[in-house]
Amino acid sequence: VLFRSVMDSKIINELIDFGLTLPDTSIILIGEHEAYVRVGSNNHDSYLNEYYQGYVALDNLYDIKQEIVKVTYLNTDTMHQQYYENIQPKFKDRVNIVLAGEVWVDAMNLSVNKRSGLDYILKHYDLEYSQVAAFGDYHNDIDMLKAVGHSFAVSNAHNDVIEIVDEVIGSNKENAVL
Repeated sequence: VLFRSVMDSKIINELIDFGLTLPDTSIILIGEHEAYVRVGSNNHDSYLNEYYQGYVALDNLYDIKQEIVKVTYLNTDTMHQQYYENIQPKFKDRVNIVLAGEVWVDAMNLSVNKRSGLDYILKHYDLEYSQVAAFGDYHNDIDMLKAVGHSFAVSNAHNDVIEIVDEVIGSNKENAVL
């Protein structure tokens, strides 16, 4: 691990409290080695298993003792609406809160995003942004894509991503990045 930014328990508890008010929303607390999930809907299993294999399902997330680096909301019906109307306005000045996909919202410390993570990698390997290529599909990729020398979006990326990249490739559903 080159870097990690542990979230304060007070903001984590606020994010849990707020997530519990969102209908049919799963709340995921991500630690260094484990993901803890309060499942908000039975139809979330395939999403959770795809991204958080071996996650720990819990009814009470408040008692987690592990350091948490990210809180994620999953909602397959109203995530964008919830994000723009409720989540982003409430937390935008206290955490980096970003749409991470059609059904995902990620919350991390304010200074944490994919570009800041890339900063640590580039420094560690003595590289420049101009030497790096990056691929993305959603809002959580935009800062990183704007910084690198060569940026690519998959064809099924959000339009905001497609507008800022150097090139659009095939869909991520067709494994175009590979």
